This record gives sequence, structure tokens and C-alpha cells, in this order.
Amino acid sequence: MRTAVLMLFIKAILCIFTAQSSGQAGNNVSFFDINFKSFLNYFLSGLKNLARIGRIFKWDEVFYKEPQNEMTSFAISDTEKMLFYKLALLSQQTYSVEDYYDGKLKKDYEMAVQKYKRANDMEQTPKNGRKFSIFEVFYTKTEFVKNYLKGIIFTVDRTTVIAYKGTSPSLLGYGNSSSSSDKVFDNIAFDCNLSPERVKNLFYLEDARQIYLDVKRRFPNNRIVLTGHSMGAAIASSVGYIYNEYVIGFGTPGDHQIIKRLHPSKQKTHDKKKPSGVIDSLFAKIGHKTVHVSDCRDVIYRGACNGQVDICKISGYDIKTKCHTGVTLCFDNEGSLSLLKHTIYSIVEKLKQEKLSFYKVDESGCGKTECKDKLKGIFK
Repeated sequence: MRTAVLMLFIKAILCIFTAQSSGQAGNNVSFFDINFKSFLNYFLSGLKNLARIGRIFKWDEVFYKEPQNEMTSFAISDTEKMLFYKLALLSQQTYSVEDYYDGKLKKDYEMAVQKYKRANDMEQTPKNGRKFSIFEVFYTKTEFVKNYLKGIIFTVDRTTVIAYKGTSPSLLGYGNSSSSSDKVFDNIAFDCNLSPERVKNLFYLEDARQIYLDVKRRFPNNRIVLTGHSMGAAIASSVGYIYNEYVIGFGTPGDHQIIKRLHPSKQKTHDKKKPSGVIDSLFAKIGHKTVHVSDCRDVIYRGACNGQVDICKISGYDIKTKCHTGVTLCFDNEGSLSLLKHTIYSIVEKLKQEKLSFYKVDESGCGKTECKDKLKGIFK
């Protein structure tokens, strides 16, 4: 298997020079873009072919362990699925946030707040009697970068969404400005050995908390919804747990370990007041203020990246946790386990489908088995 991947890798590098000599470089595209895209396309298509062959010889069992959690059907309405889709799309957009120098909220944030205050005085029902939709009344979208933590603040009428960016992976040394910091966070937060000394290096959590407090100060009367993908979802979950806010995370790695260590005395309860919209109704039905959503065959989300050959660790990410805080939902329980199903792009595309079955994952006994095997190995 390793030999096959190595040969594929070498052929993908040769593909770079083939792309250069094919005349593509005559376009107004950089040499790096052409070569890197050619390499990536060739390499990924080759991996997909290997995966198809692997299913015949049951290679999946070598890389991943099938999750043993029971799942039951869970009814999600079209409106609720649209909410998931909109938030997943916003989480996807966080990966496009660029760097800027001062590391604070952009200067136009104050202008956006003033615009919001003026907009709150407008009539909620136009003269023709047609009511505004949830995404039509008023909105403002602002990107933020605090140190290496990136994201988007999106305000719709009286709801403000904070979306935290997830992990920007690096490939062959190429990545963006936050790739190294993202990897440090992942390898600490989602490892079983989360000691107090290592927790001090999770600086993203403090930055995320400061962003939340700034938004809360500027929009004191708004409903706050925290979201994100992968690492960003775990960050949103941690901040939401502290301040008892709504959280909808996508592809969240197991966040139970980190929340248990950082906030052991906190206990989140859902408000039992009468729901007043799609968001309130969704969480009233769920019965918790945190919900995680992803593909049922997402290996990181399901904690299945723990086979005989640790494919996550080979990629540089030592992700061992699998238990979640709150309610765990998944969709499309078909096909084989895959790392590709963890990407936000895959999640967004699935949520666009008209017919999509949702399931509730039973993690009631998850904490009893999480990290136990690794701890036994440490104290042998």
C-alpha cells in the first residue's frame, strides 16, 4: 500500500512538468498555480482510485475503525436544513478570510454597528403586507483576524452569527499564514493527553472568547449563534459552553475532553421559554444548546481515524477524541468512511440536496471508552 502511494506521489510530481510543457503556462496564470493544481488533481484522483480498489480488499479496516454508536432517525424540516446549509456556507467562507495587519476587527465594523442601529428602527412589515424573510430584513458581514484566529461576524436582523475558521491544512509545506498554528491547536485539543501545561498553548480559545465578548458588547440585545467547521466548530462549542449560547458546529472533532478540562463546573441548560423562530424551535426540539452536524461517514467527526495505520497521524494531525458535548446529528449514512467527507465543501454539497436523511448518534456511553486504550498504554 505504501509503495502504491509513493509511486502515485512520484507520478503526480511528473505531472507538474507535463502541465508546464503542455502550453498551459501561456495563460495569465502563475506557474505555481498551474503546477500545484495539476499535482493536486492527479494525486487526489489517484487516491480515489486506490480507495475503490481498497474497498475490494477491505483496506478501509486498516485505516479506520467502524464506529459502534447506535443511530436513530431524526426529523429535520426543510427550513431547519436550510438553516444548516446557510451556516455551513458561512463556515466555508471563513477559509477565504485574508490577513491584515492590526489583528483587530476591521475598521468598517463601527460603521456596520451604526447601520444596524438605524436599521432596527425600520418597519418589520412593508406597505404591501409581505413579511420579510429571515435572510432579507437586514444583514452585515464582517471578517475578523485576531492573532491567527480568523472568522466572520454575520448579523441578520436581531441575530448575530460568529463563524470561526477551521483548520487550514498544509500540503508539502504549502498552506496559509495560520496553518502551523492550526496544527498546534489540533494536536493539543484533540489528543488524549490534554495536560494543564498543554492547555496553556490553546491561545485560540482566549482569542475566540474576546471576539465573542466584543460582539456581545456591540449587539447586547441580539441572539448569538456560534458556528464553524472542524477546529472552528470545537472553538465555537467551547465558547458557547462558557456563555450558554446556541452552537451549530459542522464536522466537529470530539470536543468533550477539552470542555471537560477547561470548564468542569459549567453545565449548560436549554431555556424552556416559548420558541420564537426557526432557530429557537430547532434547539427546543433538540433539547440542548449545542448541536453538531456532519456526514455519518466523516472519519474525524465519528472518531474513526484510529485504524492499524493512523492516516490522520501520517498527515500530521494526531486526532484521538471522539465524544461530543451536546447533541450529535449526522446525515447520509451510505458509503465507506472517508477523510474527504470531513471537508466543509463536501458537507455544503450534501446539505444542498433536496432529500437528505438525518440521524441522531447515541453517544451516551462514549465517555467511558474515549482515550481509555491510550491511557492504559501510558501506565503499563
